[in-house]
Amino acid sequence: MAVLYVLYVAALCLSRLPAAAAAVGPLVQCEPCDSKALEQCKPLTSDCAELVPEPLCGCCWTCALTEGSQCGVYSQRCGSGLKCRPGPDESKPLHALLMGQGVCTNVTKDKSHSLEGNVSKSNEDMLPDSTDTQAPSNTQRMLYSNPQTKIEIIRKEQAKNTQRYKVDYDPQSTDSLNYFIESKQDMEYICL
Repeated sequence: MAVLYVLYVAALCLSRLPAAAAAVGPLVQCEPCDSKALEQCKPLTSDCAELVPEPLCGCCWTCALTEGSQCGVYSQRCGSGLKCRPGPDESKPLHALLMGQGVCTNVTKDKSHSLEGNVSKSNEDMLPDSTDTQAPSNTQRMLYSNPQTKIEIIRKEQAKNTQRYKVDYDPQSTDSLNYFIESKQDMEYICL
């Protein structure tokens, strides 16, 4: 009975996989910018070297931050060629970026320093910059897109479930315990 239930759930999940994959989009759904939202934009000053969109779901344009300016996930964006990075001695780099305590640094200088020092990737290099977190990506990841892969996964699950109930465990007998351990080891090789 349990095997039938597992098969039913697996078939149900697999049948809805294409629909779920198509529904996946950016993590944040922004409202479209209408004329009412654009009317609320503040006028820009003439000394802006570069214009960038407001952070998150903003409809207006703002001045880009320059090199050395404080930045963060929710603050204005750094200019082109710059990334928002935590300070080099920051003990909590992600917290610093969330609190707006990052610094706009030049990407080309940052790469040349890491090549000169022959430094491996640190946690700072793994963190997303402010533009990465605000711009929705157009790439979508499809899991198990090949039908053969789906069938193989279902068969492996069925084999695992049928093997699970074949051994009667008797706590009194050490022979059955040894057999249980051996069959479990065999199952690990079968399922891989």
